[in-house]
Amino acid sequence: MHYNPKHQSILLLDADFVQAYSVARSLKESGFRVIIAASTRMSYGFLSRYPSKRLLSPDSKKHKDYIHFLEEAVKNHPINVMIPLTNDTAEILSEFYEKFEAMGVKVAQMPWNAFIKAHDKEKLMELCEQISVPHPRTRHLDINTLDDDAQYIGFPALIKPNVSVGARGIVKVDDVEQLRKTAAQSLADFGSCTLQQFINNEERYFNAILFRNKKGEICAHTILEITRFFPVNGGSSCFCTTVENPQLVEICTRVLDELQWVGIADFDVLLDKNEGFKIIEINPRIPASIHAAYNAGVNFPEIMVKDLLGQEIISPYYKPGNQLRFLLMDAMWFLSSPKRFKARPSWFKFFGRRLCYQDLSIHDPFIFLAGLMNGLSKLLSPSYRKAKLKSQ
Repeated sequence: MHYNPKHQSILLLDADFVQAYSVARSLKESGFRVIIAASTRMSYGFLSRYPSKRLLSPDSKKHKDYIHFLEEAVKNHPINVMIPLTNDTAEILSEFYEKFEAMGVKVAQMPWNAFIKAHDKEKLMELCEQISVPHPRTRHLDINTLDDDAQYIGFPALIKPNVSVGARGIVKVDDVEQLRKTAAQSLADFGSCTLQQFINNEERYFNAILFRNKKGEICAHTILEITRFFPVNGGSSCFCTTVENPQLVEICTRVLDELQWVGIADFDVLLDKNEGFKIIEINPRIPASIHAAYNAGVNFPEIMVKDLLGQEIISPYYKPGNQLRFLLMDAMWFLSSPKRFKARPSWFKFFGRRLCYQDLSIHDPFIFLAGLMNGLSKLLSPSYRKAKLKSQ
């Protein structure tokens, strides 16, 4: 049968966020019909010019309401593929994978039993330990074994929720007394947590984005070297460069092979000055910085959809050396970092042949407004300021 992408409709979930612009653009330019679902009209998805249809959804954290919304969306619209853009929607599609597949929709996510092994940080570290893939020393956080665990991990150390987004809930502890004071509160707030070796990554860290297809082959990858991030003591990328690193691809591939993963996976990797690369987590979904891959010649959204629909995938030509800047978040980095005038490349360099922006495009001018309004609402939120703008 002749394949025509215009006959295929792709629904992007939680399109409130910045990656919605790049994913919608990538799919639209590949010929697909893009539908977005976002919980507010003042969002990247709603203000982008690339979607063909825009659906107003409930907050994805309200699981029961959101599942009902998805059921109605599938009944009322010709949807062939659903792609989650956040952890919340990735969890929903994974948990209800069979339900939506039975409704005739291809789900760009793994079923729960496979998904949780990557999504749960403790389970992932256990797997890395089993297959001898480099990772930080990690132990389950248990009030009754704190002394023994601290002796194995060493200080400083990190308390990390097993399932969380970004740096949410991560606390650095410098000694046993601080560990005892903090552990009970972390367990009460987040449930299962781990105690993990602290790795100093003040200068940079890496994202390795890989796609493993149904045949078990890595058919595309992009490596990002992240040199500016916010919060400055460990946060999300606001400036990164695409690089090539076969060692990183190899160790991440070993993890995906062990998981029998199919789809996209975004690895956070730290570089220990003495011990080399160490995997710290997997984001089992499209990351916020996916536009770096697009500008490096790798159209992950198209690859995802074609693999789900059983279409031929042509391996892309990957171009290292492209830079991606998240301008609004980079402004927050500038206000917070003591190295604001020492950054290389300079923070004041706004143009360049290989520099592009995550939240600013002449092709889609209104997305910057979405980011600006979203950023202002966060800055006016006391809880956000407490979490993100505390002293570094």
